[in-house]
Amino acid sequence: TQFNLTPQPLWRCEDALLSEYVKGVRLSEEFEQNPSSFWHLNAEVTRVLGRLHTRGVAHMDASLANTIRGDNGPILIDFEYAAAPHISEIQARVYDHLRLVESAIKMLSDQSIADSEVWLQALDGELDADARRCDLTPLRSALLRVFSHRALGAQLAELFSQWPSTKNGTEA
Repeated sequence: TQFNLTPQPLWRCEDALLSEYVKGVRLSEEFEQNPSSFWHLNAEVTRVLGRLHTRGVAHMDASLANTIRGDNGPILIDFEYAAAPHISEIQARVYDHLRLVESAIKMLSDQSIADSEVWLQALDGELDADARRCDLTPLRSALLRVFSHRALGAQLAELFSQWPSTKNGTEA
């Protein structure tokens, strides 16, 4: 929280956490008001996720709905999931970035997908060598829309050397 990435924790125990209330607008509402802002909003959150990841934390449910525009920029909220035991820390970080886009890709037109360059550049800046070559196969079922989308999948395959095959996949 001292890094303005999440709300300030007020109380915690082994399986619960209570955080301060953060006044602001969810980025999903900004997207609804201005659909052309989708990729710019995702680029902002991608950079916030990158800063969170450098502190050893993955969100596991990253989305514009789980991000509030606070006084000091985007703040991630609703940390309620942990990575499955078979998911590595690196895979969890990649999952965060891809989940962010997967959560709304069904609402985008093909033209909107073509405008993804701003997000792809932000993602490219946040991926280290380990993330680029990690095995993404365990993430496939959770991120099927991203993995099977012809245009976006092809763009992402250029960033990840272990991009899963889309055989038998369906396009979003």
